[in-house]
Amino acid sequence: MSAVEIDEIDVKILKSLIKDSRTNLKEIARECGVSSNAIFKRIRNLEKNGVITGYSLIAARELGNFESLSTIWLTIDLAHELEAVEFLKRQEGLFNIFRCVGRYDIVAYCLTKNIQKLEDILQKLKKQEWVKAAVLNIWTQNGKLTLENVEITPTREGKYAR
Repeated sequence: MSAVEIDEIDVKILKSLIKDSRTNLKEIARECGVSSNAIFKRIRNLEKNGVITGYSLIAARELGNFESLSTIWLTIDLAHELEAVEFLKRQEGLFNIFRCVGRYDIVAYCLTKNIQKLEDILQKLKKQEWVKAAVLNIWTQNGKLTLENVEITPTREGKYAR
């Protein structure tokens, strides 16, 4: 792979995304003095060339009235993608449900008042035919990562094998 040329605008984009990967394209464009369409194209180019390899969530230590923040990474039967997304949207506590490219098909963020609420969501998930596998990352109120990359694969009986 040849070296990727990065100019001053690309550096500004990267600094902005490192600071907050959810920064609005218009805000980055204003800082760089170019259009938001140009920023979009540059970010896609940086991703294509492997300069940007992904975006991560770093949980704050304080979760307010919530006990846990989780990411649920799902591998699904893609023939049921729309059904899966609609199911996830209906689950209380799930938000920011995204289609992924790579090892996982969907990632959903989950904020729950207690671990039992998360367990309820997992119980519903394991009954879905379209779930092939799930990986969880769970942070608790004290900021401690309690489960890291726990892979859960549904069995035919609707129970997870660990």
